[in-house]
Amino acid sequence: MLQAGKHVADVAYFIGEDAPKMAGSQQPPLAAGHDFDYINAEVIENRLTVKGGRFVLPDGMSYRLLVLPPSSTMRPALLHKLRELVTAGGAVLGAPPARPRRSSRALMS
Repeated sequence: MLQAGKHVADVAYFIGEDAPKMAGSQQPPLAAGHDFDYINAEVIENRLTVKGGRFVLPDGMSYRLLVLPPSSTMRPALLHKLRELVTAGGAVLGAPPARPRRSSRALMS
């Protein structure tokens, strides 16, 4: 029998903005018995909200914690969205970027 209900995990690990990636690192590692998923920037920016202190996706999946990868840069739009999520009560673990990430369009100019 298939399980009914929505997937609920303890942690969502952000895979970063370097493409293409389908998975990221699991740092820090979780203790046995805890579940996690990987999440990308598009999902964070366009689908992730905070309800009751949990990060929630429109399909009902939810997470207690969002873990950032070690990275010295991040696009301003993504950083702004993360700030909104934290203000709404979401818990984020990880060092903030040291500087904004330049877009590929700016690099070509």
